[in-house]
Amino acid sequence: MVNAGISVSNAVSFMEHEACGIENLGFIKKDAYDHISRLKKHTKVENGDATALIKYFIDKANKENYFYWNVQLDDDDRVMNFFFRDYRCAVDYEFFGDVLSIDTTYKTNKYNLICAPFVGINHHMQNVMFGLATCKYMIDTYNLDGHKWLNGMYRIRKKWATAFSNGKFSAGLLATSRSEVTNKVLKNTGNKMSSLYEFVLNYTKIQKNWRSKEKIEDTRCRHGKPPQILKNHPLLIHAADVYTISIYQLFEIELVNSLNCKSLEPPACFNNDWNWIQIKVKSHDENSMVRHVVFNKQSHEIKCSCCKFETMGILCKHVLMVFNCMDVNVIPKCYILRR
Repeated sequence: MVNAGISVSNAVSFMEHEACGIENLGFIKKDAYDHISRLKKHTKVENGDATALIKYFIDKANKENYFYWNVQLDDDDRVMNFFFRDYRCAVDYEFFGDVLSIDTTYKTNKYNLICAPFVGINHHMQNVMFGLATCKYMIDTYNLDGHKWLNGMYRIRKKWATAFSNGKFSAGLLATSRSEVTNKVLKNTGNKMSSLYEFVLNYTKIQKNWRSKEKIEDTRCRHGKPPQILKNHPLLIHAADVYTISIYQLFEIELVNSLNCKSLEPPACFNNDWNWIQIKVKSHDENSMVRHVVFNKQSHEIKCSCCKFETMGILCKHVLMVFNCMDVNVIPKCYILRR
């Protein structure tokens, strides 16, 4: 009944009714939960499904030189988990692997395996897949339960807590939102009755759809320029030449918002070097924070305390306000990321 999608609680209630009372059932609800939990921990991939999946991987590898796959077997030579990626995944990782999201909260298929997509963000701010893994025994193997897990998460808090990530490049990645989008898509590839082979085939269709959307954006960028909200603005003209349309639109928002910024006092010498000046910038909003912008008058190197460029790869409104004041008409090359 559970394999058919019925909850343990509802299954037990039905059995109680059929047995004419819980006293005739021979077990309680907790026993049922414990039994199902034990079954899930020891579920093995069926031989027929594993054979079909491995045959699919072998055929793909024979047709595509750079297709990579691997499986891990248990003591009985049964498939425990697997990983695969094609050549395009490797290329995408080379260009966009500076940001990587790995989410293991989604379980798929009838074996209750954890689906672990490796997801990045491309130059159009779209999701790209670097590879996909499934794994039954991760939590059991590494004992990620109780206080050990909590203590471990606390020890590595600088790697996941956003309060510590300011200044670390993430292309605007919010792990939960990106993971939720990916999981929502992957949920459409199968259900609790799906075989692994069926899941992989459906996943491949989704991957093709994502790549098709990227190709559409590439074509749109090659054959057209984005409409500019401010005509003949030199920074916008340059941005339209060097950015994809999606990135340009983010830049344009920052430039427009820079019109709502002001300097609080005249530029001051920074570190006793008048090639460098420091400017305090604040939005007209009373509740906005004061940002410290440091600017080199010769090289046009610039840094803002909000760290938007370091995090997003896009110059912030505070920087663009200073550029406007200092008559900087092109985006310095160091602020145009290769990705």
